[in-house]
Amino acid sequence: MPKEQSLQKAMDYIEKNLINDISYYDIVREAGLSVPHFYRLFKRLTGDTVGAYIVRRRLSMAANDLADRNKSIVSIAFEYGFESHDVFTRAFTRVYGMSPSKYRKSAASAPLKRLTAK
Repeated sequence: MPKEQSLQKAMDYIEKNLINDISYYDIVREAGLSVPHFYRLFKRLTGDTVGAYIVRRRLSMAANDLADRNKSIVSIAFEYGFESHDVFTRAFTRVYGMSPSKYRKSAASAPLKRLTAK
């Protein structure tokens, strides 16, 4: 199997399991590669370690959920596998440059942009 196809299978597995506990060995098994080879390939092709990639994807999904006022920030944090509100807030702030509550407020006050076909 080509390297890119192996990596795509691993990334598909990660995407399907973002709200679950993800075992690195399950990801590697999905890719069908040895552990060291997979980690080198993943880092080379994505620029991230597997762990950093997963955290970044979870934060991205959490950012989308923050616009939903029906979900509390704490429930979003736990949904995406963060062990506490504080851990989530620190990680979110490091990536987005603002706290989840500030992000939520800025998302709520931003005007809706309509996409038009050209």
